[in-house]
Amino acid sequence: MAWVPDTFVETPPAGIGSLYRIAVHAEGRTPRERCLGPGDALVLGRGHDVDLHLDDRLASRRHARLEISADGEPLLTDLGSRTGISPRNS
Repeated sequence: MAWVPDTFVETPPAGIGSLYRIAVHAEGRTPRERCLGPGDALVLGRGHDVDLHLDDRLASRRHARLEISADGEPLLTDLGSRTGISPRNS
């Protein structure tokens, strides 16, 4: 499974500075996607109370939080998971 917090949407809607498309890819499944703009945040994990579900036994129920700052910078925070976080291309 790979997830892509670094995909930049080239033409954001009017009035939005930066817009990121977050995609979760799992083999044999349709990718799940969300878009985030400045001030938005989501929690990723295995639990049913998260914003973006990760179907992976190595993911914690509430694994990480991804937020986009007011100036459009992404920030990924580990929420105390056992396996940590490792964004692609880092």
